Amino acid sequence: TAGPKQAAVFQALRDEHEAHARALGWTQVPAPSPSPEPVGRAALLRAERAAARQRADGARDASEPELAQILALIAASEAQHVVTLEAL
Repeated sequence: TAGPKQAAVFQALRDEHEAHARALGWTQVPAPSPSPEPVGRAALLRAERAAARQRADGARDASEPELAQILALIAASEAQHVVTLEAL
């Protein structure tokens, strides 16, 4: 299980993911799926790296400038999540 510092970091990242969803116009943010196994730091790092790449690709391919800007900002945030997780 995560210690207090890790739990606080994980909650902050979750809060940022919710903000990302709201920035994309979601009115309901899905609740986290219960997992039978705790997700390890390595899996979170892989997921955040993939998300950063996907958002950057989406920003590049977006047909609307506002959407491109939002996706680019989210990509930068996801990249920062990687740095944060690496520091744990």
